[in-house]
Amino acid sequence: MNEKAKSAATSQMIQSWESFEWLIKEKLIQLDNMTRAMMREMQYCGVTLSLMNEYIPKQFARLWEEVAAEQSEKYDRKERSA
Repeated sequence: MNEKAKSAATSQMIQSWESFEWLIKEKLIQLDNMTRAMMREMQYCGVTLSLMNEYIPKQFARLWEEVAAEQSEKYDRKERSA
């Protein structure tokens, strides 16, 4: 990709990101609120904050990879059949 095409693509990428960023942020705030509720429940059951801080990020990373793989498979299959 030449520099002019790369610059145009980068500009379009940034515009696309910015058009969705507010929605992504809104979803992340919802996820944060849900996570805080889950953590309060865990605390009521006697789970320590240090144990949660070790466990929860790993689970989010695992779940992100799982969802990404499932969605990739789903959309790759649709593209191949089109």
